[in-house]
Amino acid sequence: AGAEASVAAARAETRSALRSMENRITKILAKSIGASAANMYLSVQCIAGANKRDAAKTHQRARVMAVEYLKQQGERE
Repeated sequence: AGAEASVAAARAETRSALRSMENRITKILAKSIGASAANMYLSVQCIAGANKRDAAKTHQRARVMAVEYLKQQGERE
């Protein structure tokens, strides 16, 4: 009975710690997504304002290049 109580207490503490960490990560991701969206919008506005290139095509090309960059970084690890 004592071992079961200890295991139950350990599980409860673990769940609590994980829930706290999950909430923190969720908040960080939400802030990061918001910042990324704002950056994307501003970049598209700057490209369109400069009137040098089609903003949509430039944005799509940048996304493709970003994915390639992230893949390369993942391969290095």
